[in-house]
Amino acid sequence: MSSFLDSIKEDPKDVLLFNESADLDGDGIEERVVAFGQSDDIKDPDINDSYINQIYMISEQNGKFERLGGNLAGETYYSYSIDIVRLQDSPQKYVYTRVTNGASLSGFILYELKELQPEVIEASSSATGVGGDELIDSDDDGRYDSFIQMRDSYDVLYYPVTRSFIWKQGKFVYEGASVALPDYPTAVREIITQYIGLKLIDAANSPEREERLKELCINESAVKAEFTWNDWSLPATVLGFEDSEDFKIDIEEQADSARAIVTISADSGNKHEYKFQLKKTENKWRIVSISDGR
Repeated sequence: MSSFLDSIKEDPKDVLLFNESADLDGDGIEERVVAFGQSDDIKDPDINDSYINQIYMISEQNGKFERLGGNLAGETYYSYSIDIVRLQDSPQKYVYTRVTNGASLSGFILYELKELQPEVIEASSSATGVGGDELIDSDDDGRYDSFIQMRDSYDVLYYPVTRSFIWKQGKFVYEGASVALPDYPTAVREIITQYIGLKLIDAANSPEREERLKELCINESAVKAEFTWNDWSLPATVLGFEDSEDFKIDIEEQADSARAIVTISADSGNKHEYKFQLKKTENKWRIVSISDGR
């Protein structure tokens, strides 16, 4: 076995970090999972000091070893941790590797062995380079049953968002999200930008988001406008909803009513106008109608 491992190790400076056997496909025959790289403790690694350069599934038949598929180590983000895990109500075992950019991101790739070839079941990591994704064992029975995605960068307009996915019938299914919201806004401009922002972010089935949107706009049936990420990505992510040549809010405010025109030059080059009507009830500004001026 050692001579075979030496033959597949690409970097002579790397060491064997992981070498465990498990029945990965449930056929009663154990495969072996090995990993090469640099780490002080692969079971409890430091995200900044652990580097896995090679991960392989290996079969053994009649004393001969064969590599199954290619290198499973992360490419876009590098692998820093590896384990063999079980999922709820699944007979086989899986290879779970954590990945990072070495800064403010951690994610994972989960592999299964199917017809003697490794396949990705789930790969979850933030495209923005900021966020945390991990498998969850919610009842501590030794089998993972879900995973979460934690985001708080420009892709969610800096709202802390946690999305949940449940392992169900052999795949992960989106369940919902929680959003950490600031206090209810007091100014007309903040009412408008928060409403637009919460409409844009990917946080479906979030009770906090839905409740706040109902507070901000008391008559959703009077909303005659669509807000799409393609139109709003420039002012939302780059400009932070600040007035500029590409984004502007003109407000006419009275004691208990207000009107606003939001003008945006979208990424597509088109200019859009949205007209907001607001009124103050119970000492809070609320949207009563939105129309699309296109």
